[in-house]
Amino acid sequence: MIKKIILEKILIVLEKIICYLDELTKKYIAKRSPIAAIHYIGSKFQDKLYNFSGQHRELAAIWKICKGHHVYDLANGTFKWVAVGIPLTLVDKSAPKGDIDLLIAVTKIIPNKQGVIPLVYRVFETKTSKIDNTGKIQTSPITERKKFQKALEQLQKLKDFGAQQIFLLDTYLVQAGYHENKKNKSIYASIYPEIIQKFEDIEKTDFGYITYFLESLKGYNEETSGGFEYWIPYGANILPTKNAFDALVSKIEEFSKNNENSGGFISYCYKCRRLIKCFPKANNLPDCPICNKKII
Repeated sequence: MIKKIILEKILIVLEKIICYLDELTKKYIAKRSPIAAIHYIGSKFQDKLYNFSGQHRELAAIWKICKGHHVYDLANGTFKWVAVGIPLTLVDKSAPKGDIDLLIAVTKIIPNKQGVIPLVYRVFETKTSKIDNTGKIQTSPITERKKFQKALEQLQKLKDFGAQQIFLLDTYLVQAGYHENKKNKSIYASIYPEIIQKFEDIEKTDFGYITYFLESLKGYNEETSGGFEYWIPYGANILPTKNAFDALVSKIEEFSKNNENSGGFISYCYKCRRLIKCFPKANNLPDCPICNKKII
């Protein structure tokens, strides 16, 4: 009992010391950048996206990308709407099981002869891998290769479904602190051979390939501050669509038209079993505005 009381007191003292050190660091940062100091949280930093559970990590990574300006990069600057986590069975319940991780109605700059701005429906399948703060991928080469092959199978599934333009969004979640270590080389250089191999495999298909690196800024609020983010794109062919995909897109177009003033991105709540509009969070799944539960 006495040992427990002593331990609790020690923990309280340690917590106070950590809080004091956080305050000193924040004051130092404020002298250099008052804006940066607003977002500094010190020891409360959790590196949420890097530590997110594997089951929904891909979806969390997509929402992270959508929260920033990168969704514009994926759309070449302009889009009509963005949809995240849309089931293939949205219209036809007999359709293959699975989701479209990210679907963007990309608007072309130049109208056609009828004065209508054409759309290209760009689909992204997401695969995530973790890289620690020394630059080491946290899965074996064999496991990484199996994950890549499985992703290619999913891309083919989307093609068979009739998707118009299909990309693999190969996202590397980098542990916070990588860029603070001056001994580390560029994160791209550290896994260059693996990426080149994927490029060579993708080149033989109709699919595109985009490499993303996401690293949170260590010690700062992950919801309000940025981080180190890069992307390397490789284009995809535009394919003829099929009825199943056309019907799914028409359903989303109708929903978008009826909810164009509500803001946010389009998604699907499996609890409510309906399309919804919601706003992305930096390192977590958003809430459904109807049932107030996390979108899963």
